[in-house]
Amino acid sequence: MSRRALAGPAVIRRPPIRLHLRDNPVVDAAVRSPLADDTSLDVEARQVALWQRMSREDKAVVVSGLCRAVFEAATEGVRRRYPDSTPREQFLRLAILRLGRELAVEAFPDAADLQN
Repeated sequence: MSRRALAGPAVIRRPPIRLHLRDNPVVDAAVRSPLADDTSLDVEARQVALWQRMSREDKAVVVSGLCRAVFEAATEGVRRRYPDSTPREQFLRLAILRLGRELAVEAFPDAADLQN
């Protein structure tokens, strides 16, 4: 068996796409406002530079952690709004939040019995 066969499938490496404000005719850096109202353009530029230096794996870890935090916050919100609900009702209410009522009811018909 060849070394190549042992190494597994070939991975195609493409150069990263680099977009800069100066390359985008729609965005004029001199007049644009920050992405967040409580962040200056200087601080935002430093944050974006940090993101650009992060590896794909590091970005995936950050995004995964943020997704988990949002899910945990939504779960806690349901528990606080409906403290006497059963675990199944909490699950269904989370499904409605995540999927929207129509899709949640299609996936879980007993969700239709819940009132807001």
